[in-house]
Parts: sequence; structure tokens; C-alpha cells
Amino acid sequence: MASIMTTTLCLAAAAAEGSPDSEGRADASHAAGPILVIEDDRLVRAAVCAFLEELGCEVLAAPSAAAALALIAALTRRPRLLICDYGLPGGVDGLQAILSIRRELGDEVVACLMTGLVSPEVRSRCHEVGIPLLYKPVSPATLRLMVKQAYD
Repeated sequence: MASIMTTTLCLAAAAAEGSPDSEGRADASHAAGPILVIEDDRLVRAAVCAFLEELGCEVLAAPSAAAALALIAALTRRPRLLICDYGLPGGVDGLQAILSIRRELGDEVVACLMTGLVSPEVRSRCHEVGIPLLYKPVSPATLRLMVKQAYD
């Protein structure tokens, strides 16, 4: 629970510092597609979404892989970036969710996996499929970098 609260507080504090400068903004996200955050913890999901919105991003959120797939099916534009937690409900982990969404939308969808679990197995699985692994608490600078890479 401590890492979840640290992530929430870290992101909330970064968002409260004021609007990012023009280099940190992601205004292109509105034209290129939204960011989809898949996170089952309500507080972490809200903090990540609030921070991304402060960057100027269009953000959609889902608490599970199933909810994310249902949301994607209803969209007229596909997400440009997926930020997904590893530990999700419903018997599908975050890496499986990312791969499933990419099968649906195409491999060009940029994605990263977030986790508080330090596991060589998870790290190896991510490396095998080329998905960046971010350990919680994820810094605001790391999230900015993911957004920049997705929209460049």
C-alpha cells in the first residue's frame, strides 16, 4: 500500500506545481489519439490521469483489461499510448492486456507496463516483447518521456 500512496502523492504533487512548460505539453495527443490508462487502483488511476491531463493529454481510463477492451470497441479513434498496471483483476495481467489490445489495434500503439512488483519474470516477459517496464512509484519525468515518445 505504501508504494501506491507514494505514486499517488508523487503525481499529485507534480500536478499541483503548476502547468508544465511548452516542452512538457502533449497537445498533439488530441490529434493523434488519446492515452488509455488501465489501472485497478482508483487513487493511482485518478492521479496518473490528472497528471497526464495537466500535460494537455486526452486521457481515457479503465479499471481492468475487459473494461479497456470494451472502451476501445466504442471509440472512434484508437489510443496512441497505453499505460497499464501489471496487477489487474479478471485473471489477465497487464502485459497480457497490452498484447491483447495490440492484436486488436496494431503493434504501433505505444505501451508501457507499470508495477510495484520487482520480478525477474515480469522484467524478462516485458523485454521479450519490447514493452518498457516502469516501477512504481513512476516519476512525473518518466511519464512525460513516455508521452513524448508516443507522440513524436
